[in-house]
Amino acid sequence: QARFRNSNGSYGCFLITGTPPLDGCRVVTCAGLSTTVDHLKEVLHTIVDGYFVLDGDWRFIEANPATSDFLQRPLDELLGNNVWEVFPKAVGKDFWYYYHQAIAEQRSVHFEAESATTRRWFEVHVYPYRQGLEVYFREISLRKRAEARLSLLQELTAALSSALTTEQVAEVIIERARVALGAHIGVVALLTEDRTALTTLNAWQRAELIADEHPRIPLDRPWPLPEAVRTGQPIWIESFEEYAERYPDAVAVLQPGTESQALACLPLVLDSQIIGGLAFSFPHARSFISEDHDQLLAIAHYCTQALE
Repeated sequence: QARFRNSNGSYGCFLITGTPPLDGCRVVTCAGLSTTVDHLKEVLHTIVDGYFVLDGDWRFIEANPATSDFLQRPLDELLGNNVWEVFPKAVGKDFWYYYHQAIAEQRSVHFEAESATTRRWFEVHVYPYRQGLEVYFREISLRKRAEARLSLLQELTAALSSALTTEQVAEVIIERARVALGAHIGVVALLTEDRTALTTLNAWQRAELIADEHPRIPLDRPWPLPEAVRTGQPIWIESFEEYAERYPDAVAVLQPGTESQALACLPLVLDSQIIGGLAFSFPHARSFISEDHDQLLAIAHYCTQALE
């Protein structure tokens, strides 16, 4: 029995039976389909799901192009090689556990997990195959990110409802959102009464050192957070190279203590008036896609409303 995903996203299963070899060709009969093994392989190589087979020594003996795309490895680096040697970070993690479970119990296993190598989420169906495994999988990163965004916003709503002071609001935003976003530094800063500088309301970890050394940051200083507050526009920095090119002064002063590789800086806007800024720093370069923009802007909105 084989399982395929159609172009419309639906799944279909085919019952496959074989007849004895005839003139050197093995004929395969599927429900509603008669074809050769070569044609069946051609189908497997054109489906949008990833598909691969591991032998009893955990070596890739079959894989389609979608597998190469999803796992970010050329097929020639997969075929003939041990899966745990190609992906050592997976050893002892979800994929390792479920693959071994399918082998040990000789039953199919279905699970969802994040790849430690690619940081992508996959839905995986594993079937025992002779002494090895047959694996079908598809990426579900967009769905998992949407679920994580919704969960974070619900968590923030509940936590902010019990925050009584501006410091508590900032603490909730920094502690809860930072972890969910994968940031290593978070800062909430408010405009001074004369609206010429920012003062840190709350910061996390290494950002506390910055707050101690720079308790008042002039709004005209060429740093990303003051610029976001000054212009009312979010600042997205996706790599250290971009950071160094756009904000050399910030890199010279802040980088030794922060080791930032990507940043998101957003203005806090209440009733069309900017009251401060929110910043998250990330330890690795990253792209900010539209879903990331939406999530961070929503967090800034929640923060602003709670500070009101």
